[in-house]
Amino acid sequence: MIRKFSVDQFIECLASSSPTPGGGSAGAIGGAIGGALLSMALNISFKADSKPEEIARLIQKLRLDSDALKELAEQDSKAYDVVMAGFKMPKESPEQKEARKAAIQNALKIAADVPFKTASHCSSVLAAAVEVFKVCKSSCFSDAYSGFYFALAGFRSGMANVLINLSSIKDPDYKSELENKLSSLKADFEKSYVEGIKILKEKSEYIEFLV
Repeated sequence: MIRKFSVDQFIECLASSSPTPGGGSAGAIGGAIGGALLSMALNISFKADSKPEEIARLIQKLRLDSDALKELAEQDSKAYDVVMAGFKMPKESPEQKEARKAAIQNALKIAADVPFKTASHCSSVLAAAVEVFKVCKSSCFSDAYSGFYFALAGFRSGMANVLINLSSIKDPDYKSELENKLSSLKADFEKSYVEGIKILKEKSEYIEFLV
């Protein structure tokens, strides 16, 4: 259980020869860390007894995204294990080969769906970061900036893991539907990214060292 690991245990597992947890789980955890850092920036900027309603809603949204991403880190490892189980199925007879092929294809869809959700939640965190940049105190801007880039890394990790599985999926309808979803998600992400970088350039005199 990834969520039960210490930081040291998680990093050691990533460095080991075991394929899980891997990049998909790491990306999800990165996105969750991003959401947590952005929440911290808001909690420092607005004391408990003086939080405007919209700030409280933003903190709650970030918590929901972070919680979802922690769960997706678990699901990503499980999805990969299901794919591997499919490849280990017997393939001596024609019936076994067909059953194995179907199991692998179904598992690959799960393995693509999970990182798509990771990318979606990371995109949501990135959009929230833009709002955090506008209101947080300058003293915790570096934390908000770090949260922005953790979410960015999580998004790109999620997308990479979707695409690696999508390339092996044969179902044309599924592929077309997911490709359309990816295009829409990428457009939302790019909008948030461009706006976030614009604000960073306005707020930091050392932006050339950051972007």
